Amino acid sequence: MPRYHFVTNCIASDSQSIRDLVDSQKDITLRTFREAIGVSQWKELLATLGYDRHLPISRDWHVGYYKSVYQGNPAVFLRHSAIEWIFVSGPSRLETALGGSQRAGKWW
Repeated sequence: MPRYHFVTNCIASDSQSIRDLVDSQKDITLRTFREAIGVSQWKELLATLGYDRHLPISRDWHVGYYKSVYQGNPAVFLRHSAIEWIFVSGPSRLETALGGSQRAGKWW
């Protein structure tokens, strides 16, 4: 089971939450990010972003992986084309506002 689950991207979030996330970001490796979100979410994210064996994400030097805090929760995120894809550990305020529903796999 993944330690972190997808909650939102920067487009669907508020600007202050994204500023706070970015201000406290620390680099992590692709491997650390992939392990944190688990195989299922990883495969779904790759498909959503258009990567496959012909265009592996590992060779895209424009993609970065980070750990930080999102709305008071430990988070990991991937920055792809200047969009942050955010995964959190534990329930976020966003999930609380949605009645605790899991948002993993709902990319938009």
